[in-house]
Amino acid sequence: MPFKTQHLSEIFKTTFKEWVAKDPFRQSAVIAYYAIFSIPGLLVLVIAIAGYFFGKESVNQNILAQVSSTMGAETAIQIQEMLINASKQNLPPGVRWWVWSLSS
Repeated sequence: MPFKTQHLSEIFKTTFKEWVAKDPFRQSAVIAYYAIFSIPGLLVLVIAIAGYFFGKESVNQNILAQVSSTMGAETAIQIQEMLINASKQNLPPGVRWWVWSLSS
């Protein structure tokens, strides 16, 4: 079926109706909510694994530099403080080891 400009408005209407029917705003809120809580754990894992191969301090500095360039210096400082504070908490031994490996 060849494309005709007459059908363009109908295509846009149908696309918009189907997009709204899937509730994209709630879905984006859900993704943002879970991202907030998964990023610290993911950072711990990434820094620990990459730190094994490239050096923990180097990986930590590179990740914080990336965060600083994309989200701003204040965010990078907050993430760094969060990782430092996490190492001071009373955590289970397995989690404590991961956090310790980041800070040492």
